[in-house]
Amino acid sequence: AVKRRTLCMHFLNNDCRWGEDCRFSHSRDELREGAPPTANIDCERLESELITRVLKVPRRQAAALMTEATRRLLTEASGGCGVTWEPEAARATVSGDPFQVDRAKQLLKRLSTHCNWGVSQAKIEGVLRPAERKVAKLLLAPMATTLRQVAATLTAAKPQLTIGSGQANDLIVKSPLMSRSHAVLEFVPSKGALYVVDLSTNGTFLNGVRLPSHSSGKVFVCHGDELLFPESKELKTEEFGYMVNLEME
Repeated sequence: AVKRRTLCMHFLNNDCRWGEDCRFSHSRDELREGAPPTANIDCERLESELITRVLKVPRRQAAALMTEATRRLLTEASGGCGVTWEPEAARATVSGDPFQVDRAKQLLKRLSTHCNWGVSQAKIEGVLRPAERKVAKLLLAPMATTLRQVAATLTAAKPQLTIGSGQANDLIVKSPLMSRSHAVLEFVPSKGALYVVDLSTNGTFLNGVRLPSHSSGKVFVCHGDELLFPESKELKTEEFGYMVNLEME
């Protein structure tokens, strides 16, 4: 006999006129013949493996970070972790399996760290949804008349733009407090991201906040950020630097 692989819909409605001659099956057991054994899902066990954690968010970042768009990005990047914002308490509640929760915790920590130097949607998406890019077109627009405009194209072959008072730098900035090798802008094609690293003695500032030392890591840079340097001990640094114009391809 020919094995019939589809259940007769008319049989289910009690109105099949073909009876035994029907080319569709009238038996669920017939359809199951030869199929591998199945096991019931232990829903109680699955639920017991789910965990919930409460994560603190810097209060000054809460309003800008805790948006619906960021919540969706964090859920996606963590592999499906549930995320609930509590802006008034500056905290997030995440729930899921241990891997998802740990991933969400790491991502949120990384995001809040980079957002110490300014919060923008481009930065949030760059950290939570990195995408490979081949080229970073960079234009540094001077914020002081003593500085010159600089344009550069960064690629995998030439990923860095060096800044300092030394003649070997791509961008030479003269100031009493500038180090010979002061800072580096670094393009990472695999992440589609631009970072800044401070190599100096007297400091480099992003959006008015001093960068960590190079041994502590690099900081995400976005279009519209202000990259600032110390001009002198007497003068403030708010306008001695560049506005970053950035386009990725």
